[in-house]
Amino acid sequence: MGIYCVQAARYITGQEPISVTAQFGPCTDRAKYCEVEEHISWQMRFPDDVYMTGYAGYSGYLDELSIRTADTIIKLDPAFSYGPLHGVVRDENEHLLDIPHEHHQWKQMEDLGRLFLDPAPLPEVISGREGLRDLKILLAIYQAAASGREISL
Repeated sequence: MGIYCVQAARYITGQEPISVTAQFGPCTDRAKYCEVEEHISWQMRFPDDVYMTGYAGYSGYLDELSIRTADTIIKLDPAFSYGPLHGVVRDENEHLLDIPHEHHQWKQMEDLGRLFLDPAPLPEVISGREGLRDLKILLAIYQAAASGREISL
């Protein structure tokens, strides 16, 4: 469930994380969550002292993205649902963001169809390598939560 958060952090920073730590949250219903965690939170450390905190869970709903720099705060709420998406940018001023509702999957399928029909090589972002990078990070997050240790990537 946290793959969108991992991707967002990678895309926003333009970097790959160098390590992760993670914690499983409490389980309130062992019968319901016997095969999957109810909650998990994690921290990704990037070069240059950049950090990301992520959360995913089945019994609570959180659909928010906050980006904080020394001078600016950007917040989307909701951030990962189908829309419409809303947000705010706060720097020396405040700017509201209203992102129109679009059918993301339809647009993605239309664009992918055009790419598949084109004889040119596929762009790197849809090569499968991005998904493999995300998967390695997600596996390290689970390893960190299970072990209580920081996992280097």
